[in-house]
Amino acid sequence: MLGSAHGRLSDEFGGLRHADSRLTSRVLKVVGGIERAPSESLPKQMVTEAELEGAYRLFANDDVSMGGLLAPHIERSVERCSGNPVVRVLHDTTTLRFDGEREGLGSLGGDARGFFLHVALATGADEAREPFGLLGVRTHINEEVWPSKKRSHSQRANACATKPRDQKSSSRWEKQALAVEKLVPDGTRAIHVMDQEADDYAMMATLLAHDCAFVIRASGDRRLEPGGPTIREALGGETPRLLRTVEVN
Repeated sequence: MLGSAHGRLSDEFGGLRHADSRLTSRVLKVVGGIERAPSESLPKQMVTEAELEGAYRLFANDDVSMGGLLAPHIERSVERCSGNPVVRVLHDTTTLRFDGEREGLGSLGGDARGFFLHVALATGADEAREPFGLLGVRTHINEEVWPSKKRSHSQRANACATKPRDQKSSSRWEKQALAVEKLVPDGTRAIHVMDQEADDYAMMATLLAHDCAFVIRASGDRRLEPGGPTIREALGGETPRLLRTVEVN
């Protein structure tokens, strides 16, 4: 989606506006290094010690924020969505773990510390699924200490039952979806695709109330009605109506 630091990359971040123009130049150099070697650590992405020091100063600058850095790219993403009658918006959460003593981190389970990065990526609705770019990014810090052993869906649901709605994990999915809906160009319909963590009736009701289209991976253990069969049990007795072969290269 992005090209060299002097091509498409400058288009993505060309809308950055800082009182100090050197910040914009520094952003292009840092992102260019990350693009050259995305799987490497920052010291290996920067060519010289001066560039590495400049990257650290950029990240420590109080005038630099995640929202400010991504704003031009999100604008370009909206432009790429324009003219498409339907786009897919893929929502997912990435876990970012950090070792050592750092401020502002939350629990990731057990002794692990870090935070969650929730992103919404727009793609084409056809089989090519061309990526148009990010339409939303938000962070989530969990202050609750979780046990290291993975909990079942029912255990997580019971633990969240008494929490206020805006403190539940699933609330960040609907907040992101509603924020994205405000960005979708006129004439374009967004279909929000979400994983099982978004399987929450309250969230679905909220999205339906805002006329949002969505596909959510459901928990097979959820019952269709109190005392009734689970989704897995109900579907297990049904005859398949559509079969599709997927080629994996």
